[in-house]
Amino acid sequence: MSSRYVEDHVWLACLSYFDGACAYCGSTRKDLTSDHLLAKSRGGSDEPSNIVPACPECNQAKGAQDWREFMMGMDTFSQERMNKVFNWRRICRQAKIGGDI
Repeated sequence: MSSRYVEDHVWLACLSYFDGACAYCGSTRKDLTSDHLLAKSRGGSDEPSNIVPACPECNQAKGAQDWREFMMGMDTFSQERMNKVFNWRRICRQAKIGGDI
């Protein structure tokens, strides 16, 4: 389960932080992919703070949308999951393994 956008150890840390679940819907599928919170098409980077695990359905449905708007518009919206994304970004910045988005 590697991500082509970040080093394997960072991807594994990301998966571990999100408990092996999609950051958006919480699915624990085995085929999670890396998703850019701020889409690359909108200037997003490959910094770890901009990468979260996503199930294929959420990754495709989100597309280039703002991740916050996408999450809040979901029928399965969870403030806890949204806070977890914010905390992941903060942890990455503090550990200097990711940049601002």
